[in-house]
Amino acid sequence: MMHTSMLVRRVGVATAALGLAIAGLAAPTMGAPAKEKKSVDCVDYKGTVPKSPKGSIPKDDKVVIKQDPLKLQAQKNARIAKAAGKKNVSAAIPTVPDPDFHVVVPVRFHEILKAKGNGGGDLSDARIAAQIDALNIGYAGTGFQFELVENTETVMPEWWNLIGANGAEPRLFRGGGKEVAMKKLLSDDDPQTLDVYSASLGQSLLGWAWFPSDFTEFAESTHGPLPRYFDGVVIDFRSVPNPEGNTEGDTRVYPDGTYEEGDTLTHEVGHWFELYHTFQGGCPGSESYNGGDQIADTPAEASPNFLCPDASEEPRDSCADDPGFDPINNFMDYSFDGCLTEFTPEQAARMQFAWDTYRA
Repeated sequence: MMHTSMLVRRVGVATAALGLAIAGLAAPTMGAPAKEKKSVDCVDYKGTVPKSPKGSIPKDDKVVIKQDPLKLQAQKNARIAKAAGKKNVSAAIPTVPDPDFHVVVPVRFHEILKAKGNGGGDLSDARIAAQIDALNIGYAGTGFQFELVENTETVMPEWWNLIGANGAEPRLFRGGGKEVAMKKLLSDDDPQTLDVYSASLGQSLLGWAWFPSDFTEFAESTHGPLPRYFDGVVIDFRSVPNPEGNTEGDTRVYPDGTYEEGDTLTHEVGHWFELYHTFQGGCPGSESYNGGDQIADTPAEASPNFLCPDASEEPRDSCADDPGFDPINNFMDYSFDGCLTEFTPEQAARMQFAWDTYRA
């Protein structure tokens, strides 16, 4: 008989700083993010598009953009405003962030456990606090801040190996019945609350997220808008940082220099704010480009970046006809956490506009 339990730890104040300096962690070492530490050969970035070491580089889901849902929503909002008599209404998505924008996003962190104890995904308070710190470091300067308000633990072995469903359609069944049951039980159903689910993911997935546009009439899916309970982010528990000295709970983490600094969640929350990958659609002129990631200040990129290139190597430039080198330091690429350091001003502007459009 399957045993299910749920423990809720409520946090009444903002997460206390642990003094965790993400940028000060060990330098990337080209280790493959497998269960045991295993090195892989360096990848030559000079003039070539690198391939990821097979079976060793986690990823999230890719989507194909036919039309930017946020742009369609902005145009609709402008038409409605003009019909109501408002003047000088822009239908464009801002490209410059608002310096006065400030939003504190409440976070509900849901741990899916195989079993209680040190080997079942049970994360210590210190690890979760370190993850919230990593989010706030990553989003510094964008106008967003994150505050842990609740932490739940659900012992459910059947949900432990949580994977995305094969194929792009029907998107409603991403994660299959596991995701549906899990989120129906745990979701807040509040668009302003970030629900984070940690589990042991499969199929080389680091995590996945739903775009806020997936819940609107402009959802890319042919099946229409998703139910609100799908909203949120799923991550592999091993991507949550384990601060130095922590020995409580499940301390397993991706190897040093890979995906162990907490930037998987930073990346997935970018999708939760309606950001696409920097390599979206490949190079300009390719059949699937269609504006790429819809951001002008991120140079086009033919494919995801993997690993962290050595400082002595020439910068990667996979779209030679497009100005600028590949944005391998952008949180919306696939680089190892040690390389990820920035969102661009236009990405910040898009996230702010998406918040006001979908979540405010």
